[in-house]
Amino acid sequence: MSLTPRTPAGAIRPDQVGREVDLYGWVHRRRDLGGLIFIDLRDRSGIIQVKFDPVNAQAHATGGELRPESVIHVHGPVQRRPPGTENKELATGAVEVDARTVTVLNRAQPPPFAVNEDNPVEEQLRLKYRYLDLRRGRMARNLQLRHRIAKAIRDFLDAEGFLEIETPVLIRSTPFSVRRFALVEVDRLEVRLRRTRGGIAYRELVVVDQGGASRASILADDFSDSRIAAFAKAAGLRFKLT
Repeated sequence: MSLTPRTPAGAIRPDQVGREVDLYGWVHRRRDLGGLIFIDLRDRSGIIQVKFDPVNAQAHATGGELRPESVIHVHGPVQRRPPGTENKELATGAVEVDARTVTVLNRAQPPPFAVNEDNPVEEQLRLKYRYLDLRRGRMARNLQLRHRIAKAIRDFLDAEGFLEIETPVLIRSTPFSVRRFALVEVDRLEVRLRRTRGGIAYRELVVVDQGGASRASILADDFSDSRIAAFAKAAGLRFKLT
């Protein structure tokens, strides 16, 4: 399948009115007004309203079958929304895309919880369907914030001459080990590993190998015993610490 260059949904602005665009994303919401059909199309960059007019029969018929979280490709021109219908809560709220052709790339089944809302969801259910949970607005914003924080830290340390060193997190038991992890797959294989104490031994080796690189840094992961146990339970694994 050949995909045309995509236009980020959240980047469309009034100065692009009249331009033909190709959008790829998830159906965030759908509204059927008895003739016109509207969907909110979501991708990583944001949300844009897409209009399905009965004049474009094929696109309109496809729009009537769309359900939340289906993945689609939409081609059509950018249009300014009629006066009074703008959505000031969206960066793209002054415009919409008139769907001329629509391709359903993946039809979604009803999700176990609402992806287009940030309502509380039971923790085990979130972990079981983590790939859906990460699409939700709050989780997506958390990922973006984490990325920006980590980038700012790395940029600062790099400017100060630090060399980032990534060391193993789990190793075979040594005197430098901190905690013993045992992830046991039910009725199958048992794996026993120990968590390293910040990778001290490995960093010392790299410092020597790099000819005295005295400034070394690492962005270490923080492990929560309860969170690891929850992930293991959701995956059908028995988990214990010794």
